[in-house]
Amino acid sequence: YHLGAHITGAWAAAKTEGVSQRTFFRLVSPFLFTDKFFENSGTVEMFLDIISASPYLQPAHAFAHQVTACIEHNARGRLSQIAAPTLVLVGKDDILLPVKLSEELAAGIPKAKLVVLEGGGHGFNVEIADRFNQAVLEFLARFRLPPAVLPSLELLLPAPARGSQDSGMF
Repeated sequence: YHLGAHITGAWAAAKTEGVSQRTFFRLVSPFLFTDKFFENSGTVEMFLDIISASPYLQPAHAFAHQVTACIEHNARGRLSQIAAPTLVLVGKDDILLPVKLSEELAAGIPKAKLVVLEGGGHGFNVEIADRFNQAVLEFLARFRLPPAVLPSLELLLPAPARGSQDSGMF
């Protein structure tokens, strides 16, 4: 996927060249979120304030190495060896890593479940957190988890999903 490689390479260069954290996130955010996210300027500014003030920001050299790893690492040939049930989540409007890439990933993993979330971009876990959380919790609810975990999962699921059994692929 050449466009994604170009975009992330440009971000790595900007970060390495010392742009401010706020400017960096202004450059990145249009590729993470959908147009709907930007309708509320207060939300955008709050996001920029919170993320820019984080004491745990990734150093420029680490981000550059992460980008290189994302571009150069290819494990497609080993996907079929993944034996664990796997949830592949993607935002339908992700322009950084389009849905087709998640479809390919899920197709290569024997017990994968692909969930495409409407209304989300690459940062769908932030932009549509409720739908992201629901998808993850519904996936986890299919497995036998320690008794202490189960009640908390049940409380977080919306009422219609509680107790529903999906006889899907597992």
